Amino acid sequence: MDKSVKIIYNDDGADEYILDGEKIVLEDISNTAFEIEGALSAEWFMTSVLPLKDNIDRSGLDAFIKELRGAGESVIFNLCEGALGYNMYEMHVAALLELYGLKFTGSGPLALALALDKGLTKAVLMSRNIRTPGYFVAEDTPETLEGSLSFPLIVKPLLEDASSGIDSGAVVSGME
Repeated sequence: MDKSVKIIYNDDGADEYILDGEKIVLEDISNTAFEIEGALSAEWFMTSVLPLKDNIDRSGLDAFIKELRGAGESVIFNLCEGALGYNMYEMHVAALLELYGLKFTGSGPLALALALDKGLTKAVLMSRNIRTPGYFVAEDTPETLEGSLSFPLIVKPLLEDASSGIDSGAVVSGME
């Protein structure tokens, strides 16, 4: 059995947020990638780490793809939550792995694409009789609440990932 693992991640640096006036810094995912590498190496796995840089040019992207294609029987530990600075490209990384027939961790491209659209995800879940809190998708600021919704509510961007765009102001207790 091949015990090699290639850990990939999108290298977009640390994120900073202000929550209730306090600055919160979320670590660069590279720290997580190297912690995983250490844990797997301690269990006698042959490991390597491959970042997908956000400021990559065409030749850098070609080199990234070439190294992935040469992964052979390695398992790809996919930590990419986007690519090239865009969250919505998360599904494209998984599609690339799937297209090359590589074994990888995490969800496939269809599940990632579906999960990116909160309204579509809710509609699919409800169509399968899976209970989920009520919701509605607003194109503009609504005059009234739809359905059986009542305050307080959480307002989320429709097409963001990993809580992007959600802060303490996302909890609303009235139409204003």
